[in-house]
Amino acid sequence: NNSTNSTNSINNNNSKLNKRAIGQLLGKEVNKLILIAFVKMWDFSDQLDIALRMFLQSFILPGEGQQIDRIVECFSRHFYKLYEQRRIIDKKKSTFINSDAVYLLTFSLIMLNTDAHHPSIKNRMTLQEWLTNNKSANSKGIIFDENYLI
Repeated sequence: NNSTNSTNSINNNNSKLNKRAIGQLLGKEVNKLILIAFVKMWDFSDQLDIALRMFLQSFILPGEGQQIDRIVECFSRHFYKLYEQRRIIDKKKSTFINSDAVYLLTFSLIMLNTDAHHPSIKNRMTLQEWLTNNKSANSKGIIFDENYLI
């Protein structure tokens, strides 16, 4: 699997680097070209949640919202481009209407992970709340299939 090979290569090459420093570097506006080059190293051939998990294992997201936004936007655009290329070759129906839908669902997955694992959050999101919040994350009135979200 190309995605696994890509991940192993990137993570092995970064094993001695400070993951927090990598996240800070990638998130800064002045380093946009570095972020784009880093994201393009990835061959995302898996589902969104798996691709995101592999990507985020290579660094720690910075704490600033704008930096996270830059990283998620770049990831989403690249994921969608590769997703559409595979979809056309495989002649499959598209799950995502555009890269904005990927962006919204990616951000929501990050928030769900925070909700599930941050110790200060007392009232965890339920499955029904997750589904309700994300069904309409796809653009232009097209809703995500509930089976895809689960």
